[in-house]
Amino acid sequence: MSQQLDAIVDATETATNGILENLEGIDEAVDKLRESGAAPELCDAVSNRTMAAMENCTFQDITGQRVTKVVRSMKFVEERVNSMVELLGRETTEKLSQDLPQEEKTEEEKLLEGPQMAGAAISQDDIDALFD
Repeated sequence: MSQQLDAIVDATETATNGILENLEGIDEAVDKLRESGAAPELCDAVSNRTMAAMENCTFQDITGQRVTKVVRSMKFVEERVNSMVELLGRETTEKLSQDLPQEEKTEEEKLLEGPQMAGAAISQDDIDALFD
């Protein structure tokens, strides 16, 4: 589970960085338009919207920090559980887990596993190669 959260942080960081790079490109284009004599009020409007979008991207940093705290807590718990498994022995913990009620998945839930972790799924190139 903590790996999934790490992947979420990485994906949002990558997307946010891409958004910021594009916004910087727009801002540079606005500067060139301004230098070429484009309507100042339009340049200001685009520049203001670009800056507002950049400010809105700060969500990623705050969200990333919060998720990272959760990941650390989950890893701490995971380490403790693994220690308990070692102390009790695998057979005992497997028997205990078999005694727990099992959650039944619907057929749809079995199909919908969500996005795969990097390296765990078939790449788009591999899928495309099947059709070549």
